[in-house]
Amino acid sequence: MEQISLFRKLWKNRFFLHVLFWIGILMVFGIPYMTLEGDRLTMLYDLLILLPVKMVAAYFTIYFLLPKFLLKKQYLNFFLLLFFSAAVFGLINRLLQFYIISPLYYPETYMGLHFWKPSHLLYGIISIYTVVAIATAIKLLKQFYDNQKLQEQLNKEKLEAELNLLKAQIHPHFLFNTLNNLYGLALANSEKTAEGILKLSGLLDYMLYECNVPKISLDKEIKLISDYLALERLRYGKRLKVEFNQNGNTMGKQIAPMLILPFVENSFKHGSSKKTKQVNISINLNVVNHRMILDVENSKPAHESSDPSGYTEGIGLKNVKKRLELLYNSQYILDINENELNFNIHLELELL
Repeated sequence: MEQISLFRKLWKNRFFLHVLFWIGILMVFGIPYMTLEGDRLTMLYDLLILLPVKMVAAYFTIYFLLPKFLLKKQYLNFFLLLFFSAAVFGLINRLLQFYIISPLYYPETYMGLHFWKPSHLLYGIISIYTVVAIATAIKLLKQFYDNQKLQEQLNKEKLEAELNLLKAQIHPHFLFNTLNNLYGLALANSEKTAEGILKLSGLLDYMLYECNVPKISLDKEIKLISDYLALERLRYGKRLKVEFNQNGNTMGKQIAPMLILPFVENSFKHGSSKKTKQVNISINLNVVNHRMILDVENSKPAHESSDPSGYTEGIGLKNVKKRLELLYNSQYILDINENELNFNIHLELELL
């Protein structure tokens, strides 16, 4: 484990990676020389003496020319400076070969050399800029990878901010409706007002302290629904006939918080009125393997005009539909229907 930890630290160390790169360059360019007959130590000295030119050319290109000109789309300036620097580094390379390497290690051939021989200059430039091209390619690939990671992080932060905003909108919407319920009980001087306030405090505790996470236990969401239904029973009394059926194994299953409640709340909003003698609401939640199937159905008040947009475009439903799109990326089924007697919501999604 210690060796693995040390390797990870070294892999993240820029100095170590640069040293590793240049050792790799020496090996790649040195192997062909080592296969030739002759003094291999001399050939190694030859490579080491010329290596600083390649290093300066590579770092000048990737840390000055790339960010200052190429990445800013100043292509003409980039290529002009690239050609100029290639000529300069090629000349320096030739000076080292002519005045240091040849006199020291190849004195027998030194007298017959010509400094300005074009093929020697061109070969030096090619050998330098082959290394520069490799270093540049690695730099550009790394920058592309870093940009991709940054874009992913920005998208993630944007998604989280949007989800948090939607949840923040749902919470006051829910609170407003629930306080209206309690207000109705208080006006009627109901003895159940205190019990309602206690239930509401439990719901607020859940919303403020428990659901500020990406996913939460499905059992906790079901308990939230049960507590909400208890509040509504206090409000409607005998007028309310609600069935809440739950089937399947919910143990260990998780879901995005506050995802089910808006559908249940909406059924009360559109399934009841002062003129309605009986409020009928049916909630069926089934878990099959890792898939949740939710059906919420409520009766329509008598003589209510058909207005699907009013049912489907409330604040709670609009927000939960946006959250579904963001969290489940179209990997869900949501059907909202109505007929002369009932409104119905059918939701299917994979549990997290």
